[in-house]
Amino acid sequence: EQCGNGSRCFLRFVREQGLTTKDAVKVKTLGGVIEPRMQPDGRVRITGRLKNMIATAAGKKIYPEEIEVQLANSPYVLEVVVVGGRDARGEREEVHAHVYPNLPALAAHAQGQGRTCDDAYVEAVLKAEVAARCEALAPYKRVRKVHVRKTEFLKTTTGKIRRGPAALEAGPGGA
Repeated sequence: EQCGNGSRCFLRFVREQGLTTKDAVKVKTLGGVIEPRMQPDGRVRITGRLKNMIATAAGKKIYPEEIEVQLANSPYVLEVVVVGGRDARGEREEVHAHVYPNLPALAAHAQGQGRTCDDAYVEAVLKAEVAARCEALAPYKRVRKVHVRKTEFLKTTTGKIRRGPAALEAGPGGA
């Protein structure tokens, strides 16, 4: 493992080690451990933070960042956090999305359809939107459960969304 931050440090480490595509590399950065992969053409692809990775029962690795990018492109989603959660039987890990909706956009959508923008409508639209956005992903990466939040996520001092069970349960004033 190599300590440091920034892409220059990582690329220097890769060159010094003479790494190939068969090498398993883990680089420790200030933000956590990332898993880079060497592409056949010599480029390095950083797949995501291992701390956030979701491992399914079938052995598939899912990086929440790529799912969050898909969902964040929706006009009805302001903030989203993708985490691993248990299925209905509590046996297998699956993908869950915690979504803070864009209520003004949803209200305009409801008004255009002549409906009221209540909790049931917001949840139904968000579930349909998440399903539509996940169509581009592999089946094992698709969101299985959507949690609609009424409050924003807790943020760090730099404005990033905090992760973890306590941060997902608490609102902006909570712990």
